[in-house]
Amino acid sequence: NEIDIEYGKWGVPDAPALDYVVYPAKAGSPPSGWSFHVTDTSAENTQRFTWTPESVKLQALSGHQNGDRKEYAAWTFTPKKAHQLVPQFAMPLHINLWLNAGLDPQDGKEVEVVIRNFTFTPAP
Repeated sequence: NEIDIEYGKWGVPDAPALDYVVYPAKAGSPPSGWSFHVTDTSAENTQRFTWTPESVKLQALSGHQNGDRKEYAAWTFTPKKAHQLVPQFAMPLHINLWLNAGLDPQDGKEVEVVIRNFTFTPAP
């Protein structure tokens, strides 16, 4: 019962840098996800998801925006057994900055995440 947008290569230099993962509503099924290389070179982006009882649509867009301009990745999860595989209950929101295996970045660079805006829009 979880939806993740994860940036990280987890110590693998040429791994995809962005993962979308949907953890099932019912225990016993594996999570479903999609990983991809980020093609956006701007420092700012918009990540969003639209969650219904039947599906989860995730999007990556260049810059900060409310529209659909400059989409560089999207994945829609619409399984046949949605009531088992799509989260069905309200869940808390967490924003985490993880260390890989508890270690600081090996290249010595600082890591900064700036969240300029967060919006929650309940379904009508």
